[in-house]
Amino acid sequence: MLRRLRRRAVLVPPDVTIRMSRDPTDDKFLECAVDGAADYVVSADADLLTLREVRGIPIVDAPTFWRRLTEHHPQP
Repeated sequence: MLRRLRRRAVLVPPDVTIRMSRDPTDDKFLECAVDGAADYVVSADADLLTLREVRGIPIVDAPTFWRRLTEHHPQP
């Protein structure tokens, strides 16, 4: 599964600047998500989770992401 994920991963050097998180070291993740047009930001970091979204991109924890993923793509 990890190999499949690596094959589908896209590295995004951000061209945008975002200053939203209470922890400024977390802003780089938001920048990558926005510049890479991410569908979700998945995190366990409380500073990011309290934001709830960045420019329309939901910020969720792993269980929430997994639940949404399986709701939209049920296993056969």
